[in-house]
Formats: sequence, C-alpha cells, structure tokens
Amino acid sequence: MNTESFLPNIYLNKHMKQALLLQLVSKEPINILFVGDPYSGKTTILQEMAKQKEKATFCDGILFTKILTPTNVLIKETMNNTELLCVDDVDSCTAEDRMVLKDILNSKMSVLAVANPKFGRFDPYDLIRNQISLDTKTISSFDLIFPLKDFPEEKKDRMLAKLMFNKSENKLFDLPKGHKVIINIELEEKMIDYYVKNRATPVEDFVVIKHVLRTFTTLIKLTKASAILNERLTANEDDLNVAIEIIEYSFNQMTKDAESGVIDIDRISSANLTAPKRKNINIVLKIIEDLTERNVLVEDIIEKGKRLGIETEIIDEALEQLRRMGEIYEPHVGFVTKL
Repeated sequence: MNTESFLPNIYLNKHMKQALLLQLVSKEPINILFVGDPYSGKTTILQEMAKQKEKATFCDGILFTKILTPTNVLIKETMNNTELLCVDDVDSCTAEDRMVLKDILNSKMSVLAVANPKFGRFDPYDLIRNQISLDTKTISSFDLIFPLKDFPEEKKDRMLAKLMFNKSENKLFDLPKGHKVIINIELEEKMIDYYVKNRATPVEDFVVIKHVLRTFTTLIKLTKASAILNERLTANEDDLNVAIEIIEYSFNQMTKDAESGVIDIDRISSANLTAPKRKNINIVLKIIEDLTERNVLVEDIIEKGKRLGIETEIIDEALEQLRRMGEIYEPHVGFVTKL
C-alpha cells in the first residue's frame, strides 16, 4: 500500500498512515488513538483527517459535548450525520463528555483522538493508563493506539524541517467508494490461524496474553478496508498482511512488556495487572496456602518469598493487590488470612 501521496505534508511512519487511510475508507468503525509528546503535530493530523472525509467533525476535548450537540439537536441525530469524529485533547474531556465518548466508541462512527501524556513526554516503559487521563475501559475501546515521540533523530528532523518550506496544502485523497467485501473460506482460515497461534506467549512458567477477541475484530476490519482501498471485491492475503503489520506495529509500541520482552495486552486492557504482576500474585497466594496456619505472619511470607528470589517490595505489592481483590484480609497487624 503506497501512502506517499496521502497527507504528504505530515510526517508519520508507513504503518500510522496506512491505519489512517484504512480508517477513512472502512465501512465499519475503526477507532484510533494517538498519544503524543508536546509539539508532535497531533492537532494537525486531526484537522487534515477531518478535511479528507465529507461527514467528519473536528472538536476539542474541552468543548466536546457542546460541539457534538448543537442547540436542540440530540446526540444520536448528530452521530447519524458524522462518520468520523476527530477529538483533540480527548484526555481533557469532562465526566459528561466521557460518558458520551464511551457510547460513540461502540457506535457505527469512527473516532480519531489524540491525548497528551500527563508528565509531558510519553514513556514507552510505563503503562498507558498511568500516562493519560482516561480510564482503562475507554482506552481499550480503541482498535489501534500509536505513540508520537519527539526524540532527536537526524533523518526525521531533516524531513520535518524540510516540510516547513512546503507551503502547499494536503490535497484531498481520492478515496474509493466503500463496498461490501467478501472474505473467502481460505482467507478466513488464515485469519483464524494467525489469531489462535498468536493468542498467547509462554514465558517461563506463566502465559502472557497477546491478543483478545477485539484484536481479531480489528484484524477483520483492517483487512476489509485494505480490500476497499485496492478496489477488490474479495479480500486477499495482501490485505491480511497489511492488517497484521499495522496491528503488530501498534502492539509493539504500546503493549511490549520491558521485563519479559513480549507483547502483553493487559498493559492496555487491565488496571495495572500485567502478566508479571499476576505471576507474583499467584506465587504469593501459593506461599500463603503452603503456610498452613489460619493467620499467616507477613514476615514468614516475605522470608519464603526471598528464598524464591522475590524482593520484599514485590511481595508487599502482591499482598496489597490480593487485599483489593478480596482474596485475603488482615485480622491483626502483621498477619493475613486467605478468604
């Protein structure tokens, strides 16, 4: 898929541009979130994308509900007239806005949104939910999430500087008309094989979940959109490969666990409970079960954990998580009991 003529005055890598282009032509909603460093061109992306589609609405997160719902116009009516909603500073939405956004993310409308990291710069090693002011459910409602990082890089910096001299506007891309796409049995089996074989990754003595059913849904939508873009009535393996490349790129950027080095979907979809943390919780729970006393001394848990190579800080964190989950409680100071 050649993306050189698509938004030529905006610097994005191939996979990001492919995703945006497929979002424009898809007959099914594709939701994309960019998390970007300051001055990384997030707003410009939204503005230019809104120009590319006739039924598109651009709004700022702070004014989200007001712009989406003009006087005496119901949200549902506005949604029917919008195919692509471009939301700037989505993390600044009010509580009311976020309730509306959750409905839209599960509607027939595509959403393209950008958010700002709380602490200024995107940290690839921290969980995304710790970096933007959106809840886990909202974050996991996006099909694709991409970081926009402003790292010094000579080739990129030269290209961005050169673009500043290009005063011509981004032209409207000649989008093909959407049509129904057929996925034949052969391609269907290949899609299922990809999903099943990449569903999870074994790491030592635990399993890391890589893909969930939503990923498979995204795979189908991207594959069909690629077929539409290439004006094919029946999707083929090239369309599937484009979809896989985009998904893998997004997941490698946003869900790769620094400790295990593998993709862990829980870095997006779980409230801080990633695969390594689940492993530690299970080990601590097993320690409590092995210590047969009803009221188990926390010091004994820490001591046994140390013999297994687990640091005190990690054990304390696992105990706190077990308390929140209702697996244990503290009958006396310094003791825990399994429920």
